Order: sequence, then C-alpha cells, then structure tokens
Amino acid sequence: MSNPNLLTVALALPGEGATYVKAKIDEGLATDHAYDVSLFVLHNTIDRDGVTQTAQGGRTHNQYLAAGSTVTILDKHDDGQTLPVYTQADLEALDAAISGRGVVTPLEEYPFPALFALNKDRKLPPIVPNLFRSGLNKQEKSPHLVATLLREIASGAITRATVDAYASRDTYVSLGVPEDVITVVPNGVDLDKFKPSAEARARTRAELDIPNDDETPVILLIARDSGEKDIPLFLKSTTIYLKANPNGHVMAAGYGLGENDPHMAELMDTHLGDLTAEQRKRFHAYGQTDSLELLYPAATVLALTSATESRPLCITEAFACGVPVAVSTDVGDARVMIGKHGFIANTREPQEMADLWAKATTDKEKLAFPLAQRAELGTRRMVDGYNTVIRAALATAR
Repeated sequence: MSNPNLLTVALALPGEGATYVKAKIDEGLATDHAYDVSLFVLHNTIDRDGVTQTAQGGRTHNQYLAAGSTVTILDKHDDGQTLPVYTQADLEALDAAISGRGVVTPLEEYPFPALFALNKDRKLPPIVPNLFRSGLNKQEKSPHLVATLLREIASGAITRATVDAYASRDTYVSLGVPEDVITVVPNGVDLDKFKPSAEARARTRAELDIPNDDETPVILLIARDSGEKDIPLFLKSTTIYLKANPNGHVMAAGYGLGENDPHMAELMDTHLGDLTAEQRKRFHAYGQTDSLELLYPAATVLALTSATESRPLCITEAFACGVPVAVSTDVGDARVMIGKHGFIANTREPQEMADLWAKATTDKEKLAFPLAQRAELGTRRMVDGYNTVIRAALATAR
C-alpha cells in the first residue's frame, strides 16, 4: 500500500493541549512513515474561555510550517456561542484542500459540519477523527456534534476513530459509538524538549525569587482559566497550603492565569484574600507561556484540580521533565497515569488537596517517577499507533 496524503482539518488552533499533540502526531507521521501532511484551519480566530486566540502565526501553526506542511487558514471568526456558518466559497476551499488526499483526520468533532456538507456532492476520502476530549463533555456542550459522529459512523463515512484516553473511550461507547470503531492511542511528548534541566530550574526559580534548594517545594498547576479546570478549588487549596507550609510556593501557568488577567485577578482577590502579604508573595500567577518546558523542572509537585479531563498531557510532560510526583482530582485517566507516583484526591475539598500537596512533597523520594522510564513517555508509540489506525481505515475503504 502506498503512503497516503493526509489532511488534518481543525476548527481553530488555540496552540495548546490537543492541537499541540496533533501537530506532533502529524510531524511524526511525516517523518517516520513518509506521509505528505497538510493542514486546513476553518477559523483564524476563536473565542475560548474569554480569550480570543488566533491561528495565523500561533505556536501550532508554526509547528506545521516548520515540519514542511502546507497550511490553509480561512479568515473566519468563531464566537464560541453560535453554530458556524460556512459559505460556498469556504466549502470550495475545503473541497480543494481535500482533493487528492488519501485520508482526512479531523481534530475533534468541530469540523464535522463543514466536512459533511461536502458529502452531499461527492464521496469523501476515509475520515479518521482524532477525538481528544471527553465525549460526555461534548454531549453536554455540543450534542449536535455527537449526533453527527453517530450518524456518520452508521452511514459508513467513519469506520475508525482515535481517542487519547481510556476514560474517553468509555464515555463515547456510553453515548453509542461502537467500541470496535475506537482505538485508544495514549499521548506521548517530545522528550528532547520536555526533560530534566538544572539550568531551567535555576532560571525559573530565580525569575520568581524562589530559593533553588530542596527545602523549598513548588506546587505547579498547568491549566487555563476555564470552569473545567476548577481554578477556584486550586486557589482555595493554595490558601490552606501556604498558611500551613511557610517554605512552600505555588505557581499557576496557562491561558488566563496571569497576575494581569482580569478574571484571574478577581479570583485571586476572592480566594487568596486571607493570606498575609508574606504568604501572598509565595503565590505566582505566571500566566501564558510557550515555554512550559522551562517551568516544569522548577516544580516539586504537579497539581491538577480539574472537574473533567481525558488524559491530562501535563502529567506526561511533568514526569518527563523530572517532576517527581503529581496530585490530581479523580478525572479521566489521571489515576492510571499517576499510578504510585503521587496521589488521587478522594474528594473535591480544598483541605484534602492542600494536605496531599504537602504529603507528596514529604514523600517525593519514595514516590518519584523513575527517570529511567522516560522513554515510555515519548512520541514513538503514539505515532505508530495513529499510523496503524489510518492504514486500517484505508484498507477498509478500498
């Protein structure tokens, strides 16, 4: 079987999480399996969690360009509220991008309305959706997309789909997706980028005026200002932790989590108000950065307070960077990923979360993820897994 041309279709590219992983997958397919990969982005800007994010010139866009991919971006805006409407010109541009492609890999369900509008006129190439987020969450927010997924599976237009988490597989199956359609391909990370670094640790701690010693623990949250991430729970836990641990520091990084982000400032006023000036100095709202690999090595404990997740990428990135332990709410695949290298909270109570942060710090030597196993966190098995699914879809179509 010849190597197919592959087209990834995305609604937009906010530049984190699923889009970052998808770019690494496509780069690996091009490098390891000789695919010709192109990218088509339906919206140049998108409103997400109160922030307008732009595809053109963003991190993920640049990732594709650096890998030699052709990138097409429509000059459209998604307000995050109304259903997208695509003009005939939009659909013709998408049709031209699909022409000659061997397989189409939509990033999540969002591109379905445009893709299947084309299906009225002609048969599409095999479509293999990469579903990075929980199906249950999608059902709550976008039931029409789940309905479209089920309809197109029933029609035979979709014969294979991938998810990155066993928890996501289970929720999609509960919504009616046949289990034999779904393949779980756990995420991997770039081990050349996400790695232990004494230099990065020293640089980040110096930047934040945190002592660079083993007696000063740093609790790190990598997230965004979103209800899914439950930032209030994180901040309430922070107040308890900083009061009880005079040497401890807590840091938050990601979209909307900076000192000058208005909603974050409001949340901090509400939930950190009981801290003294000295205690407040030990909380660092770092905000957005494209260099998470410089932050992880400075941390002692990775914290997650999410209300919903599929397979939290930050756990894999943190362990790859040498963060010894993680503490998480019981969401998605977090329990399986953390294993014996941290703790899963039994409740969503701030006191328990703060206590577990302290316990993880105390027990880090005993619980630490072994760096000898870093290779298991890389991208090789991930890329090979996606290649296997794509080949199976092509074989079925032919």
